[in-house]
Amino acid sequence: MRAPGAGLDPGGDPTRWTTLVARIVAQASPILERRQRQATLAATLAGWRRPVFACSAGLAAAAALVVALVPVGDSRAAQTLEETVMPATVAQWVAGDSSPAVEELIAGLGEEIR
Repeated sequence: MRAPGAGLDPGGDPTRWTTLVARIVAQASPILERRQRQATLAATLAGWRRPVFACSAGLAAAAALVVALVPVGDSRAAQTLEETVMPATVAQWVAGDSSPAVEELIAGLGEEIR
């Protein structure tokens, strides 16, 4: 009786071993070739380069158009960043050097929730 795994000993039957390795490589070669042809991360990112640049150019053109069409003297368009992003009370705190008390902070942030 043969020991378990004795058929995997390359020294036992070199011809059988060579045949086994050749058969495994032949069966695996289509899979390995397919994996080599698959796009790498760099190739995928390179493929997206042109569409991203085109989209960026379109967005830049649209932004330039909006800036060109907004009237300069329009008081509605003359908001500062602080007024756009945060309530007026909080904007005053940011512009000043003083820090608010806890009660003022809660009340000021509550303006935005309402």
